[in-house]
Amino acid sequence: MDQNNKKDKYKLYLLTFTLDLCLVLILLLQKLDLKDKIFINLVLLTHIVFIYSLMNEKYIIAHYIHYTVYIYILLSLIMNNIYLLGVNLFLIIVIQILWMIENQCILNKVVNNYIFGYGQELAVASKIITLILFFKIIYKIMS
Repeated sequence: MDQNNKKDKYKLYLLTFTLDLCLVLILLLQKLDLKDKIFINLVLLTHIVFIYSLMNEKYIIAHYIHYTVYIYILLSLIMNNIYLLGVNLFLIIVIQILWMIENQCILNKVVNNYIFGYGQELAVASKIITLILFFKIIYKIMS
């Protein structure tokens, strides 16, 4: 693995562990409804498998887990907890920033064989989801 891929792998670890820390804190400190709890636990479980796949270079597993990122972001639109919405807003913004900086999804550079995760349609959808999450958070703050 070259130096750039190693750096991208560390970015993936850092982002995943940051999200996990936030999710665990939300799980422990917030009053959540059932769907929010299920969502957090599914994401944490998925992240365990994802980290395992990166650490052990089982990239086919990482490839399939890559699809769940978008599924979870879409599911976040029906979440109720403002902090959970904020974590998902943070994630989708970071993903878009990384797309702009790297001109592709960094997971693709690590996995190296797949091209899912970056494209014009996905970029537009991500911007729309970003706006929806942002306005949903603002609405919750104001009400």
